[in-house]
Amino acid sequence: MRPFRAQIAARRMPNGDLSEAERIYILTQWEGGYSARETSNALGCAQRTVQRVIQRFKADNTYEKRTRICRLAKLTSRDHRQLLREVKKSLKIKYY
Repeated sequence: MRPFRAQIAARRMPNGDLSEAERIYILTQWEGGYSARETSNALGCAQRTVQRVIQRFKADNTYEKRTRICRLAKLTSRDHRQLLREVKKSLKIKYY
């Protein structure tokens, strides 16, 4: 059987977000006295990533991900419906 850290790190995508289990693992390692370098080597992520998780926990006392600020949609759902109606009206495409 593989160790716990190998199980949670095996499914991680490169440059992907850390899972909740990985963030909890980082915090338990930190509270246990392990360095950021040791933890990052165990998880296979950057040392700075581990430091940011710890920093966020110290500041906000949470291990959850922050919500991302999205780009606003150019069209509303109403605009989408209107476009769909216009396309359905003129289904034939003319090639010149």
